[in-house]
Amino acid sequence: MSKLNSALFIDFDNIFICASYEEIGHLFIDKISSWLKELSQTRHFNVKQVYMNPISFSQYRQPFLEHGFKVIDCPPVTTLGKTATDQEIAVDATMCLITQPHIEEYFIMSADADFTPVLRNARALGKQTGISFAGKASKCYLSVADSVYKLNELIGYTQNDLHLELTHTPPLPKSVKHKLESKLVSYLATIKKPIYIGNITTNGALEDIEIPKHRWGFKNVTQLLKHLNLHPYKSDSSYLYDPAYHAIKGNYPDAQIITLTPSNKLNNTTKLVLCDTDKSNIADWLNTQITLTNKPIHVSNCIHNTPLSEFIAARKQYGFKTISLLIASLKLDELCYHSGYIFHPKKHLITGAHPNCVIINLPHDETSNSQALNEQPVTSLNDKLQKVLDRLEIPLFNNNVFTRIFSVLSKGIALSLYCPKALSNFVTEEVVKSGNTVKTKHIENIITHLQNSGHYFSDNDCTKTLTNAFLKYLREQCQALNIPLTIKEQVQVKSFFIADKL
Repeated sequence: MSKLNSALFIDFDNIFICASYEEIGHLFIDKISSWLKELSQTRHFNVKQVYMNPISFSQYRQPFLEHGFKVIDCPPVTTLGKTATDQEIAVDATMCLITQPHIEEYFIMSADADFTPVLRNARALGKQTGISFAGKASKCYLSVADSVYKLNELIGYTQNDLHLELTHTPPLPKSVKHKLESKLVSYLATIKKPIYIGNITTNGALEDIEIPKHRWGFKNVTQLLKHLNLHPYKSDSSYLYDPAYHAIKGNYPDAQIITLTPSNKLNNTTKLVLCDTDKSNIADWLNTQITLTNKPIHVSNCIHNTPLSEFIAARKQYGFKTISLLIASLKLDELCYHSGYIFHPKKHLITGAHPNCVIINLPHDETSNSQALNEQPVTSLNDKLQKVLDRLEIPLFNNNVFTRIFSVLSKGIALSLYCPKALSNFVTEEVVKSGNTVKTKHIENIITHLQNSGHYFSDNDCTKTLTNAFLKYLREQCQALNIPLTIKEQVQVKSFFIADKL
């Protein structure tokens, strides 16, 4: 059988890191000739290219060069260390499809599903496709490959081999342990920044100490480091660092290194309480600012050099996920919050969403005008909600019914029932089956108002997405009908539709 003319593209950072989690990263390098020979049994590689981060993995260039690979450097392009390897491979593979029509197969070594479109395009042009990966890969990604190889099988290495290797190694000598601890603590104290564990053996941290491949019986370097006493330094997310000065968010290579400052140095376990005095002081300041300027205040103007600044910076320590929830906890009974603005509902009207919202100045006799139009003042939240829903011709259902409606609505959209009539009939039938009483015209009205809000139905719609779109439209209708909702009431309405009772 003749061999396929094939192009091999290796996402080194991905395959090596994933292989390292399976304890076979070093074997991927040591056995290049072995797995390359296995793949070459049915292929002739016209193109062999490996893409790697030269800052983190430059020590692995030479073995690939010696096996005829073209090594393409992909240095970090962001401050977080993210490279453009995926884009480089996608562009090169596409160019190969255009300029080298004799290539019959495109083979990618990576577990990254971002390469799915590349292989799908190759298939569309009549090419064969192949994947080799370590760790886990998505079913969608693997489905576009004609041949799939797990890296551990490709290099002929099993967990039994690992067990035998680890049980026939000498223990870590105490003298070496103390020497490792001393060198690492000294090195970290000198550079004063986190270091990636994978670079410890090459960045000079250990100087003349060499870690053997058997690592004294430890499965990987991370486990070896956890056996050492490196106080005050911590091993986490593939980094060694001092938690008093840095925090690591995410995992390598996409980890974010955060330098701790006085404003964010409080760790996640520290719980602060926003006292009534602080709430009252902030509320007084906001009321004063709105009175003096006679215009709404956007929260972005409260972040720096205001009484709110300190609390916004540490809002998570106070138990608030967002700025709007922080503001909702304040004593702002006469003020409202909408689209990032804090405003007095008798003086201003905010419509639309930031950054395209419109600020409308209300005349001083707005209250009398509304009364002249026989619009009686609405005080309770139930009355306000009932008044708006009556205008929309939708009953004030039980919150469980609304949840069921939006849930079934998302299922109908997933079934491509985009025709309003067919969709409303489907939703009505399913909701009634669950023991709830609704009418088709009410569902039709909900669908119509969702569309009027500017929401476009798509396969990505879920219960939460549709509920939030409806809530947004409700708030806008409250503004249009001059039925202002305080920040506290807005939170209560959202809780009613999302989970809790009003």
